[in-house]
Amino acid sequence: MTTAASMNEVISLIIKSDDFLKRYKNGEYFALDVDKLAPITYRNSSSLIREVISSDSDSGYYSVRNAMNEEIIIANTGHSDVELAKRGLPIVGARCFYCTRDVKKPIGYPVKTKRVFYSYREIYHVSVIYWTKGRFCDLRCAYAHLLNQRSTTMAEMFIQLLKALAFQLGYEDIRPANDMMLLKSNGGILDDNKWSDRKLEFLPQEGLILLPAEQAYVETKVSRLSI
Repeated sequence: MTTAASMNEVISLIIKSDDFLKRYKNGEYFALDVDKLAPITYRNSSSLIREVISSDSDSGYYSVRNAMNEEIIIANTGHSDVELAKRGLPIVGARCFYCTRDVKKPIGYPVKTKRVFYSYREIYHVSVIYWTKGRFCDLRCAYAHLLNQRSTTMAEMFIQLLKALAFQLGYEDIRPANDMMLLKSNGGILDDNKWSDRKLEFLPQEGLILLPAEQAYVETKVSRLSI
């Protein structure tokens, strides 16, 4: 996602293209696809950034200029996933960001959601669009990853969106995946089936453990006699 799209709409964009704006609001794009040299106006104008001129933002690695005409280099995460989505292709094959196992059909955690109402055969329907980030085995791995990121300001909001998505998929509750270090592939003792078993939960042992300790002393020769 681009810098503007990832700020949870803190900065509102006014884009001079009604067709593009309509397509973006409908969730057709996972990231803003700004035409070359298309001006973007920020509603809360800043003394540092007033207008950004995009230069080939389709590449995912591009430059913009601020109000002082200084060049800023921007690199987008998830760019290859966005390109696949634009072409209507699924993401096939990835490595889970949490447990590091290979996964055939990865899923990301939601970072934004929108309800779309439409009429079909005189019956009103509602669809929920989720913009997602990352590549994970399932929502449990995504949940565990977000719990590790709780120090960031947006993590808690993403967790709530993930729980809402899980509920809409038919799950009454969602638990985070077990500690990734328990997997044999990560040096642990559990195979994939045991680790992924939804009926099993491995909790850390928090009991008090006392172990004897050693301290080393260095032998030195004393140069003068003392009592």
